[in-house]
Amino acid sequence: GILFDELLALYRGFELETPAIHYKDYIFFQRSFLRSGQLDLQMKYWSHVFPHERAIPVLDLPLDFPRPPAFTFEGDSYHFQLSGKGAADLKKFCQEQDVTLFMLLSTGLTLLLNYYTNNSNIVIGCGVSGRNHADLHRIPGMFVNALPINHQIEPGDTITGFLSKVKTTSLSALEHRDVPFEYLVEQLAPPRDPSRHPLFDVSL
Repeated sequence: GILFDELLALYRGFELETPAIHYKDYIFFQRSFLRSGQLDLQMKYWSHVFPHERAIPVLDLPLDFPRPPAFTFEGDSYHFQLSGKGAADLKKFCQEQDVTLFMLLSTGLTLLLNYYTNNSNIVIGCGVSGRNHADLHRIPGMFVNALPINHQIEPGDTITGFLSKVKTTSLSALEHRDVPFEYLVEQLAPPRDPSRHPLFDVSL
């Protein structure tokens, strides 16, 4: 989108503003973060979420054919759209519960996966923006990180109670979003299975 906006501006004869920082500056910031004590503090959180003494939960969905030996992107897509009233009702419920739509959808997806698998511990992947500085908002480049959000369902959880837990878990994960996913996998060192993603099987 940024590239198209700039191309259109140039086509119309406008002069582009000189950016305050460049993508190379972002890389420098990230490398500085990796050498800082902040990285260790954030890794303590992830080591607590995924302790080495416990295996990272695997999502064993009931399949209609054997899992292939190596991960592939083969599959199909199903597209649907909520009605205007359905979307409005969801947003109203989110306001009443003081949660975001993402948190509500995470709750629904986690409960659905729990129903299909009987797993009480569900890890859902989440893509987050790395544009956490105002000067990065108009810089082209890959500013995305992946977070494995670990949701745990207890037998006595109510829907609204579990939604509140999802909110807390999601906010905690977002507060520790700066650890690059590749580094997280390297440090957690889960057993590698070429037929699966290293930390989560489903993303939202």
